[in-house]
Amino acid sequence: MADPISVIGTVAAVLQLAQSACKAALGLYNSCSVVQNAPQEIISISRDVHAFYMTISNLESSLRSDEVATVVNGDVQIMLTLETLKIPIENFSKASEAIMEKLIPHLN
Repeated sequence: MADPISVIGTVAAVLQLAQSACKAALGLYNSCSVVQNAPQEIISISRDVHAFYMTISNLESSLRSDEVATVVNGDVQIMLTLETLKIPIENFSKASEAIMEKLIPHLN
């Protein structure tokens, strides 16, 4: 069984990152969605960002559940998996923000 303090810290960190990633993904998705006559690459990015948003949003909801917290607390492998998600989720948020900075001037 994982250390309860470690579990709480990991889950809290993933929840915070997931919240930030959801916000970034939704902003990027909404911006890509309004591009008129968008090239196929923009359409593909928009779809992928929306799928990522749905996945991270579902993860966030699940991690807030008491039942899931009990399972996470008792499974070292799930804890390790959550740990490995922290960096890609954070990287996604940073990349989304950078893309938005470049995209916004072209939307007005």
